[in-house]
Amino acid sequence: MINRIALFCLSLVFIPVSAEETPASFTTDAPNSEFAAVLENLETQYGETAASIKALHADIEQLRVGLAQIRANIHYYQTQIDKENKELANQVKAAYLIGQQEQLKLMLNQQDPALSSRMLIYYQYINKDRLARLTAIEKKTCAAQ
Repeated sequence: MINRIALFCLSLVFIPVSAEETPASFTTDAPNSEFAAVLENLETQYGETAASIKALHADIEQLRVGLAQIRANIHYYQTQIDKENKELANQVKAAYLIGQQEQLKLMLNQQDPALSSRMLIYYQYINKDRLARLTAIEKKTCAAQ
């Protein structure tokens, strides 16, 4: 019984079709090689497009990594600049508390010239350090930008 049903179904599938019943899309005059060439061209274009997309995704990922590194550098430099600003503010505050006329008083002080000379050299060191810190802050600001 099952064999008969299977044979009947197969006979329906393989019924020959006459020329009048054939759809227009199957009756073309172009040879199969043209279709194969068009199909090959489309597959080539698809492959090139897929490769381009893959390369673009790789470039985007590389740029994201670079951007993350730049953001990390900016954060690092900003914290360094903040630290330098606080230290410089402390130095300026200390210099203000000592007074602006302190170096002049030391030079005019005739009681202990050795102490005066030593103190003037200390002030020079402090001023050099302050200038170096200002330069470092300026360089870090330029690097962060």
